[in-house]
Amino acid sequence: MPDIYSIIKELDQYLESTHQSSMGPVEANAHLTKKNLLRDSESRPGKPLRDLLRKGLIKQAYQPGGKGSEWIIPHSSYRMNENIIIDKKVKHGERANPLNNEEIKKDIRAARLKYKPTTIKCLLIAEAPPEALERFFYYEDVKDKDFLFIGLMQALYPDYKDEYLSNGRNTGLKKELLEKFKADGYYLIDLSDLPISMISGKSGDEIEEIKTVINELITPKTPIILIKANIYDALYSKLKMAGYNVINNRIPFPSTGGQKKFQIQFKEALSTI
Repeated sequence: MPDIYSIIKELDQYLESTHQSSMGPVEANAHLTKKNLLRDSESRPGKPLRDLLRKGLIKQAYQPGGKGSEWIIPHSSYRMNENIIIDKKVKHGERANPLNNEEIKKDIRAARLKYKPTTIKCLLIAEAPPEALERFFYYEDVKDKDFLFIGLMQALYPDYKDEYLSNGRNTGLKKELLEKFKADGYYLIDLSDLPISMISGKSGDEIEEIKTVINELITPKTPIILIKANIYDALYSKLKMAGYNVINNRIPFPSTGGQKKFQIQFKEALSTI
């Protein structure tokens, strides 16, 4: 029997070091193989880990689309951090204030709505706000590890992105980039309203909820791009069956070696619009 404690600990460390909120079985099993904790299958990558997931041995893992959908493996702190998080003000050295889930959702939605286009020309759907909430895509003062923002700006506005970085992620320049993103009709939403570790459970209901949100935002003809492989696996077939215009193949998250592939595949999707 594999050492489950060591496997969970190693997966947590991997997520922390790569600044990801979650990963899929293939990526996780490949990493565990490198660490000599769980040998992978050459013919069916990720199967040994999926076998453990099906047995319920990695309790934080879930299938967002229900049985048969791809597994998502978040940090083991999932389910343990349901109702409290430190206010993003802590990064400025101010006194930390506990926020409940509804307050966090309200703050995130307000930041997102500020940059909502009048007409959305391309809807982007990612997984969730980052575990470090101060790095949320639509927050204007973010100083590091904003992988998704930098990845999208590199694909869409590389010269502006370079200026932004060369000026130390200047807040005013980020506002200008977000305004340009908005003016060009791009809008980013997440499958989950909260960071993965703050959600106590997942079910197929979440898929129905995102479909309701999408229906309120766009028409069936509006292009949709799904960001990150597990989000593609969870949503692609369901959105296509519902008549939505998903235009991309699987796109990795733009971090930990996935930046180059993200640029290629994201631009390929945009070229079809």
